[in-house]
Amino acid sequence: MPKVPRGDGYSILYRIGWEIEYTLMHMFGPATQDAGRDPRVQMKADHDRRKQLWLERRAEQKRAG
Repeated sequence: MPKVPRGDGYSILYRIGWEIEYTLMHMFGPATQDAGRDPRVQMKADHDRRKQLWLERRAEQKRAG
């Protein structure tokens, strides 16, 4: 199995930390902005990208073994 590049992991610690940070950003962060400038939208896009990579890696692992 190839090593996951730094910054692309989707570990349980990342997911818990992301939920906490996203919730805090929702409660105490800046007001809603344009999609290109809103930090919550950027966080969600990065989260979705990592999740998709993780799902692809899992599917590849299941095919291989």
